[in-house]
Amino acid sequence: MNSRVRTALMDVSHRCRELFWMDMTLELKSLKFKVSCPIYHFHMNISNPCSWFRFLRLIRLTSVLAGALGSAAAFGQVIVSNLSESGGSASSDTYLANSFTTDATVYPLRSVTIDIGYVNASGASSFTLNIYSDNAGAIGSLLETLSGTGSPTVGQHTYSSTGLALAGNTTYWVVAYDPNYSVGGGAHTSYLWSGTSSANETSSGAGWTIADSYFRGASLGSLSSSAGSFKFSVNASAAVPEPSTYAAILGACALGFVSFRRYRSKRAA
Repeated sequence: MNSRVRTALMDVSHRCRELFWMDMTLELKSLKFKVSCPIYHFHMNISNPCSWFRFLRLIRLTSVLAGALGSAAAFGQVIVSNLSESGGSASSDTYLANSFTTDATVYPLRSVTIDIGYVNASGASSFTLNIYSDNAGAIGSLLETLSGTGSPTVGQHTYSSTGLALAGNTTYWVVAYDPNYSVGGGAHTSYLWSGTSSANETSSGAGWTIADSYFRGASLGSLSSSAGSFKFSVNASAAVPEPSTYAAILGACALGFVSFRRYRSKRAA
């Protein structure tokens, strides 16, 4: 390894360590204030107005960075849920299904949470929760089998998605599948998905709805519908940030880059 590459690697290593270090000292006698951090180093003379401007610029840079990162982390999250609704009964079968509809935005699915009201598991258990497309009001094709427990107990259970893209203004089906379900005797499993007679749901995204009818049956081609809804929630977040979020992030990065270049130039001099 030549000396220039070695020097560059050492500098990168040093910068990584600096990310976790900040030194601030205040010398009251000399009225000097020193701040050291990875992207901005300066000595401030409290009696010098120019130093105050430099200090305020550092504060502004810090606030812009924090605001941009906070906006990027929180943009577009939406949750539609009827888990808090009461009334209704629990149902079990080989297939249990309920649909939901999105708003006009494209979202990657994060997770689905369902409420199990009763469990009878005297045999093998391989419960799965799945997302299906909609076909003119009926269940269409399988889109994703969510990741989660195959032996849920009574209570709420969350099943995670790998980021399935949910199209805007589109209906999807949440389908619970228990291949070992049996109405007759012998070893079998029976998971009852809690339901509600309420037509209400809460949503942080305008236009998201949960259908007011649920379906059950021995096969997807022979499902019967009932009034009410199974209790569940859908968690998704917007795939693309708003333009203002991009602008804030790029602006913060530009400020940080300029400040870092100035520091490097002064240090080299």
